Amino acid sequence: MEKRLSEAALQGDVTSLVRILEEDPLILDKIIISCISETPLHTAATLGHLNFVKELLSRKPELAAELDSHSCSPLHLAAAKGHVDVVKELLGADVEVGFIRNTDGRTPLHLAAMKGRAAVLAELVRANPEFNRALTDRDETGFHLCAKWNRFEALKSLGEEVGKYGEVVNWKDCEGNTALHIAVTNKHIQIINCLLTLNGLEVNALNKNGLTALDLLKQSPRGLRDMEIDYSLRKAGASSTKDLQLITNDWRPDNVIKQMKKKLSSQESSAKKPKSIDWLGRKKSALMVVASLIATVAFQAGLTPPGGVWQDDYTVDDNGNPWAASKTKAMDVVSNGDHVDCDHCPGGDVFRHTKAHVTG
Repeated sequence: MEKRLSEAALQGDVTSLVRILEEDPLILDKIIISCISETPLHTAATLGHLNFVKELLSRKPELAAELDSHSCSPLHLAAAKGHVDVVKELLGADVEVGFIRNTDGRTPLHLAAMKGRAAVLAELVRANPEFNRALTDRDETGFHLCAKWNRFEALKSLGEEVGKYGEVVNWKDCEGNTALHIAVTNKHIQIINCLLTLNGLEVNALNKNGLTALDLLKQSPRGLRDMEIDYSLRKAGASSTKDLQLITNDWRPDNVIKQMKKKLSSQESSAKKPKSIDWLGRKKSALMVVASLIATVAFQAGLTPPGGVWQDDYTVDDNGNPWAASKTKAMDVVSNGDHVDCDHCPGGDVFRHTKAHVTG
């Protein structure tokens, strides 16, 4: 009988299901009690047999909360496969099943986020917005999983509810990373840009290592889209941890008071000593000018001394005035035996001696 029921579930054969239930009205109860690894509802939910699911739930709604060997409910399986209509039926039977976590610590919403089932995510959040707050064993939200697995459409579906539950987008996983940290680490540009549009996003949130999303980008291996990501982050107001510390320290009340006191002290000092400083500067300039003038005069005096420079080709009279007779002309006269008035020539004795020698 159970084998026939399993085959009917595989085929989604509602007629066979009704016939089996007429033959054994307690078969569904027996399945629940026997703790088999997978119920017919699990099979039908996985395969998306909507009418078969409806029939089973109308006869035994408790099947919706039954778990398989991996602690997955039929809702886990339908959500992972993206069967929206089946998900609606299962939620109608027991909405609390949406909080059940499987052996991997994931709820139906987490599986839908990982698989990118945008329509399923929208249905789950509409049924109960608190599903959006469910965490994995690693403290991950649906936003973390969408960012990690690059599920853009799924992230948009979750983002529509951020207006009511905006703080969820800033929740941190076990390593202190927000969804933005994860998206930047994996360089999923579409996810990054989508997250940056969400209201309430803390673009400069710090992880356990004290790093912002921009810090993670700078420390990651270089990629072709790094400049684009950097631009998007900075446009949204992202900063590095170093810049945040500088801003924080500069605007701390005690630092502001210190800076004001320092500025006032500097102004008072400059108000007390401007004249002495200016006087000393003017004195230095004046001394430099005087020294330059003295050096110029001394140099000029060396080149053109008073009375002029002695020229070998000129003689002077008794008054010290130069005249044009040259020694060369005088020697010519002496050699010809003419009388020379050597009293008017320098070195006159030498000329007289020369003349005597020649005439003799």
